[in-house]
Amino acid sequence: MHFREIVEAERNKGIEQGIEQGIEQGIEAFILDKLEDNVPRETIIQRLMKRFELTQEKATEYVDKYTT
Repeated sequence: MHFREIVEAERNKGIEQGIEQGIEQGIEAFILDKLEDNVPRETIIQRLMKRFELTQEKATEYVDKYTT
């Protein structure tokens, strides 16, 4: 790999990490907002699956992460 290709690959990796971090923050805000509105856990999981195209397992992991 040439230096320019390495720099470009690292730049793209940084952009991807930034996007993932932004999505994670959005999911956290979504969950906390729903909890403040007393939305049931199962409804939050279903909405996460729909809005963020998550599997039930991944949506459940996020809810567990931000509710414990």
